[in-house]
Amino acid sequence: MAARLTDISIKNAKPGETRREIPDGGCKGLYLVIQPSGKKSWAVRYRHEGKPRKLTLDGFPPLATARKLAMAAIENSDHDPAAEKRARKAAEKDEAQSKRDLFPEIVETYLKHYEAGRATRKNAKPKPRTVAETKRLLDQLTTPEVWGEKRIQEIKKRDVIELLDGIVDRAPYVANRTFAAISPLFAWAARRDIIDATPVVWNKAAEEARERHLTADEVKLFWQATGALGHPFQTIFRLLLLTGQRKSEVNEMVEGELDLEKRLWTIGADRTKNRREHVVPLADPVLAILEAAPRIKNDRGLVFTTNGETPPSGFTKPVEACRTKMNELAGETLPRWSLHDLRRTVSTMMNDELAIDPHIVEAVLNHVSGSRAGVAGTYNRAGYLKQKQAALEAWGRYVESLVSGKTIDNVISMART
Repeated sequence: MAARLTDISIKNAKPGETRREIPDGGCKGLYLVIQPSGKKSWAVRYRHEGKPRKLTLDGFPPLATARKLAMAAIENSDHDPAAEKRARKAAEKDEAQSKRDLFPEIVETYLKHYEAGRATRKNAKPKPRTVAETKRLLDQLTTPEVWGEKRIQEIKKRDVIELLDGIVDRAPYVANRTFAAISPLFAWAARRDIIDATPVVWNKAAEEARERHLTADEVKLFWQATGALGHPFQTIFRLLLLTGQRKSEVNEMVEGELDLEKRLWTIGADRTKNRREHVVPLADPVLAILEAAPRIKNDRGLVFTTNGETPPSGFTKPVEACRTKMNELAGETLPRWSLHDLRRTVSTMMNDELAIDPHIVEAVLNHVSGSRAGVAGTYNRAGYLKQKQAALEAWGRYVESLVSGKTIDNVISMART
C-alpha cells in the first residue's frame, strides 16, 4: 500500500532521470508528479463512463487542497473534469486568438516593444517621457468611440485619414503628433505580418508658429490664479514660470538633482530634450518655493508626487482651472495659453523687458540654436553659469515686481552694453 504523503515528504521528494509519479496513500487516485527538472505537480487518475481519465491540477496547490480537488473529481461521476478543463482551455485560447488583433491589444504589445527599443529599425530606446506621450496619444485611440472595437486589419486608409483630418480641424499640432505616434505602430505591425501594409498615408498639417506669451498683466494674473490650485500644481506652475524649464523637467525633478546649498539644479542629459546636461541656477524665489514645498517620501526621490511612486499627472484640469481663474480675475476671456507658452514668456520678457543677451537666454532655456548650434556650438561649449545666474535672479525680481505691483531695485541688471 502506498504511503501517505506529507508536506515534508513532498518537499524532500527528489527528481529522477525520468518523470516520476508517487501515489498518495491518503487519497486513492492522487499522484505527486516530479519532472526530471524538479518541477512538481499533481495528477488525479479516475474513471468516467468506464474509461480511465487523468486530470492535472492547475498550479501546485497544498496537499490538503489537492486531496479535496482529487476527491471531487473521483466521486462526481456525472462530470468529467479533465474534459471540462480541456474545453475551458480551448475556449480561453479561442478568445485570446480572437482578441489578439484588436487594436487595444496591438497597442499594448507595441508599447512594450517600443519602450524596450525593439519597435523601430533604429532599435534605440526612447526617453521615458516620449514613451509616456506616445502611450497617451495611442490610448486615446483605443476607446470604443475610435478604434477600440476594431481589429487592426479592419483599420483602412480612409479610417486614418478621417481620424487625422478630424483632429486637424481643431488642433493641427495634435494631429501631427498623433500621426507621428501611429505611423511607426502600423509600420511595426506590417513588419511582423500582422497586417499586409500600413494604412497610414497622410500629409502633415501646416502648423502656424506659436507666438503666444503672457503679458506683464497676465503674469500677475497667472501667479494669483495658481494660488487657488494648491500643491503640487501651484508649485510646479510657478517654478515653470520662474525657471523657464520644460514641464517634464520640473515635474520629474528629483532630490539628487538639487544642491540647495550651492543654489543649483542639475538636469541630467537623460532628462533633457537635447540630451545635454543642463545646470539651472536657483534664484531666491525659486529657492524659497523649493524649500517650502511639502514632500512625500518615496524611493525614487521625486520632489513632486501625490502617490509616492510617480510624478504628478493629469495636467489638463489644473491648467483649465488656472485659465478660468485668470479670466475671472481679469473680468474677460483672455487668449488661450498653454504651459509651454510660459517658456516663450520667459524668453520674450528676458529679451525685451530685461535686455538680456539672446545667447544667455538660450543658455537659460537650454536651447541649441544661434551661438550654441552647428559648427559654432561645437567650439562654443561655455556653460555661462554666472550669466545664467544673473539672468534668472533678474527674472525672479522682475516677476516679483509684477506680482506685487512694486518696483524692485536692480530688476534690470542685465542690460546689453
